[in-house]
Amino acid sequence: FEGTAAHRALTRLLGKPDAREEALQALVADGPAVVDILLEQLTAADVDVRIAAIVALGRIGDRRAAPRLVGALEGETALLAETARALGRIGDALAFEPLLALLGHDEPAVRQAAVTAVAALGHPSLAPAMTRLLKSPDAATRESAVRIVEASRCVECCDAVIAACDDGSEAVRSAA
Repeated sequence: FEGTAAHRALTRLLGKPDAREEALQALVADGPAVVDILLEQLTAADVDVRIAAIVALGRIGDRRAAPRLVGALEGETALLAETARALGRIGDALAFEPLLALLGHDEPAVRQAAVTAVAALGHPSLAPAMTRLLKSPDAATRESAVRIVEASRCVECCDAVIAACDDGSEAVRSAA
C-alpha cells in the first residue's frame, strides 16, 4: 500500500477528525511527493480537509505550493491564519505583498499569523514596506507593522518605530 493510491487514501482520512492528525503526519513524512495531491484538497468541500491540507503543505515547505496558497489568501476567513502560517514556513517571496494585505484584517488570529509569516520571509523590501505601513491610517495595520519590525529586528525601521511611540492608538504605542 504505497504511492499515489496510499496518498489518496490518506487525504480522504483528513476528513475524519479521529484520524486527521495521523493522516497529516503520514502525508508530511512523504514530503514533496504528496504536494500535488494536497493541492487538490484545497478545493475540497470540507473546510477541515482544506485546513489540514494547508497545514501539511506548510510543514512540507515545498515552494510549488506557494502560488496556490497565495490564491487561498483571498478565500474564506477560516483558512487565512493557517494559510499565512504555511506561507511563512514555505518562505517564498511571492507571498510577501499578499501577506501584507492581511495586516489590518479584522480577525486578530489572521493578523498575528500574517505578522509571523512576513517577519519569517525576510523579504528585501521589508524595511520600505514597514516604513510605509507604519504611516497607515489603520491602527491594526500600524500595530502589525511594529510587531513585524520587532520580530524581524529591522534596524532600518527604528526611527519609524520610535515615532510610533507617540501614535494616537494605545495598541500601537504599546507594541512600539
